[in-house]
Amino acid sequence: MQADSRWYETLGGQPPWQDEHWRDPFVFADPDGHGWHMLITARANTGPDDDRGAIGHARSADLRHWEVQPPLSVPGAGFGQLAVFQVATVDGRHVLIFNFLPPEYSAGRSATGGRGAIWAATGDTPLGLRRHGATPLTDDSFYVGKLVRDPSGSWVLLAFHNFDADGTFGGALSDPMPVHWNRGTLQVTRPIGSPSASTSFEHPIGVGTRGPA
Repeated sequence: MQADSRWYETLGGQPPWQDEHWRDPFVFADPDGHGWHMLITARANTGPDDDRGAIGHARSADLRHWEVQPPLSVPGAGFGQLAVFQVATVDGRHVLIFNFLPPEYSAGRSATGGRGAIWAATGDTPLGLRRHGATPLTDDSFYVGKLVRDPSGSWVLLAFHNFDADGTFGGALSDPMPVHWNRGTLQVTRPIGSPSASTSFEHPIGVGTRGPA
């Protein structure tokens, strides 16, 4: 597949977005049994250059032949890109995980001083995220988070430690971090520096999703 220029930004955007962001495919079965969905890191072809992050979307009936669809989100939520998606159903609630570092915030988002890096957005269906916001699961000390079940069946978050002792990316994997729901928001149960506490790291931020096409 290639990014369809009817909806997506292709090669040759304005620096630092001159690369074509069309990567990190996440594939899952349609909940109603109608084939498969693929979520893709992408950028919309409209809006301010630093605020075009989009949930790229494609569909397939057989996992071989794919048709690119319009994005599942609209630009303007403060993200230059939304990367490394995961859809999961945690304790009966649907959640979308995506990753995004503060240097890639829009100018407006940067002005708030937020440091979120692993984000969670909830919805009524695995694709229907309309009217739901996104909240950070962690600050930028972690990156590229994935939800998995531990041996007891409980949901935990695994992620890379974003910085080593020298302040560079070390790539070490975190210990499992338990997660739980608090008033409809997915949260890490034991964040850094507070082993017994539960918290969300920042205020909710809408991702401007519009639901499946």
